[in-house]
Amino acid sequence: MELLSEFERTLITRKEPTRTCFVLVLCWLAQCDGHLGEDERELLRQVTAGSGPEVQLEELLGIARRATTGDIQLALEILRETNPAIRRPILQLVISLALVDGHLLTIENHIVRLMADVLGLGLDGLNDAFREMTGHDFPEPEDPGDPAFWERHRTGASPSTRAQDLAALGLEGNPSTDEIRAAFRRLAKVHHPDRFASAGPEAVKTAELQFKRIRAAYERLVGA
Repeated sequence: MELLSEFERTLITRKEPTRTCFVLVLCWLAQCDGHLGEDERELLRQVTAGSGPEVQLEELLGIARRATTGDIQLALEILRETNPAIRRPILQLVISLALVDGHLLTIENHIVRLMADVLGLGLDGLNDAFREMTGHDFPEPEDPGDPAFWERHRTGASPSTRAQDLAALGLEGNPSTDEIRAAFRRLAKVHHPDRFASAGPEAVKTAELQFKRIRAAYERLVGA
């Protein structure tokens, strides 16, 4: 019987385990629906480009696919203990990534809630973090037992480009230009790279890349 998990054995070999933990969490989130899209893989490639032996993307993608809840909890606990101030920025970055495709999947909703708990923020902290991003509380997960759930998902159609852009800014419906601008300003502060420095260069790079996506969405919406 092995005393250490695959992830724990990997951590032992790393000089900067915080970086490994951060990328593992991203890899796990990207594959939580059982599929790793090319856009998600490309984002992870960009995040880890130049990381060297400390962070091996393909290795961590494989570990994330086989990871237990205990492995992810350990990764989040290490991030939490590295610097308590990084807990909220990390959670907000995870939320931002989950919203990129235009909607928050039920499984992503539960994963974000799990991460908030392990990071020691709880539901109150999650709502505070989400309000800073969007101006409203984190949504309740959809109920598959509700017939309306299946009606919404019946066609399997992907959200429109506009819906994806609005979701990237934490918006929906038909917001005004002023509301779009206000959302962009909020998220520009949330994704400032300085907030992620203690989590390592991969976290800083993720924030930078996500800010570029948010800015592109904003520019498309306002016609810049």
